Amino acid sequence: MTTQLSILDECQRRTEQALERVDANADEIWMAHALKVVERVAKAQYLFSTNDLWPHLDQPREPRALGAVMSKAQAMKWIWATAGFTESNRPTQHRQPIRLWRSLIFVEEQS
Repeated sequence: MTTQLSILDECQRRTEQALERVDANADEIWMAHALKVVERVAKAQYLFSTNDLWPHLDQPREPRALGAVMSKAQAMKWIWATAGFTESNRPTQHRQPIRLWRSLIFVEEQS
């Protein structure tokens, strides 16, 4: 059991390091804009995926940059990773599964 935990800990550490490298190499202006897009979508939709974000974003220099943005938004308590997945609609992703996110800042319209 200890070996399993240490392997899982190592995997988590490497994931965090990779996200830190992505964050450091991504364009700061793009990252700030992407974070605003996440906030806007999270306020408008209770459940969403990155499929809902890409139409509002230019292609970043670092392709994995949106993962770092989503991690920041989760750390800011704007969103929560669900256990659900959907297919990516980006041609370069070949229908790869992508996470569904639950908004913690969703504002239901009052009529």
